[in-house]
Amino acid sequence: MKIKTWALWTALILTLMAPAAHAMQDDDFEIEFGGRKGLAAFEQKVIQTNGLEFWTETFGKRENPALVLIMGSGGQGLLWPQKFCEELADKGGFFVIRYDNRDVGLSSTIDYQKSPYTLLDMAKDAVAILDDYDIRKAHVVGMSMGGPIAMLMEAHFPDRVASLTLMATTSDMRSNFAALQGKPSPSPLSPPQPVIVEWVKSYVANPPKTLDEKVEKFLEGDVYKTDQKCPLMKC
Repeated sequence: MKIKTWALWTALILTLMAPAAHAMQDDDFEIEFGGRKGLAAFEQKVIQTNGLEFWTETFGKRENPALVLIMGSGGQGLLWPQKFCEELADKGGFFVIRYDNRDVGLSSTIDYQKSPYTLLDMAKDAVAILDDYDIRKAHVVGMSMGGPIAMLMEAHFPDRVASLTLMATTSDMRSNFAALQGKPSPSPLSPPQPVIVEWVKSYVANPPKTLDEKVEKFLEGDVYKTDQKCPLMKC
């Protein structure tokens, strides 16, 4: 049941992240392997640690204070727009690291049934990436599921975190899990709207198999959140 619930929550996060991905422009991804058209980015690097590989990319000068960006469930590091990273490096004066979490993008794929892992393991991944870059302490930014990863990083490795910034996230997911299981929640937070819960269940029951089907599903999720006949906050 834990695996099923986690899959439902993952699908919910994916649909909430979809509008941000759609809003990005092509010029946010002017990638050249081994380099980039831009002022701040200068390195793409695959890190090997604990038998896993992690795709990373950095922006800015190595001697500047480090800032690591942790994306949410199913989201590649590229969901942190290039221009955003460059601004943090060029104007903010940070050495910025964005990366693909395990099971995402160009990082290692894991058979969860055979080798289950936790968010704490993913927090340890972030620490391992800092170790590879020889960074003792970094400012940590977590988006969506990246928020709990960042919080666990702060809780278990406080000496590695200079500051913590949390975006579109929460430390209390009980209302989400309870809604997906059809149970009352002890959490004071509002549950997801019923239309979203049903969409997530449908997504998991009939997952898209092709790129076209995935795009269609994401657009369908956007309609549920923006359709004027059924605004998300009023459904």
